[in-house]
Amino acid sequence: MNTIKISTPIWSGAGYFDSPCIGIRCDRVKGYARVTIDYTDRHGNKTFPGEFGITKKQAAQYPVKDYAWGQAYIIPIRELRKYVPKKKETEGIGIKEAIKRGYLKL
Repeated sequence: MNTIKISTPIWSGAGYFDSPCIGIRCDRVKGYARVTIDYTDRHGNKTFPGEFGITKKQAAQYPVKDYAWGQAYIIPIRELRKYVPKKKETEGIGIKEAIKRGYLKL
């Protein structure tokens, strides 16, 4: 499993969708990938908080767009699933770290 960080979503939907999307390079999704979207509003709040998960099989159902740096799946953010960590990933971390990673909410 790998983690993919998105700094800015594709607000226009890249011509495929009418809602914000993300573009993930096709070779970055291997099996299962965790996705975080780091974009914040002017107050410093994350616009899309938490982590999302996607499999290679799910990503392959979405359109592929050609860019100068390669091909990317164009995936609507509203269709991403919240990532639920496995028990072994949360063992041994404190509450503050679990909140920081988005596993817990106050």
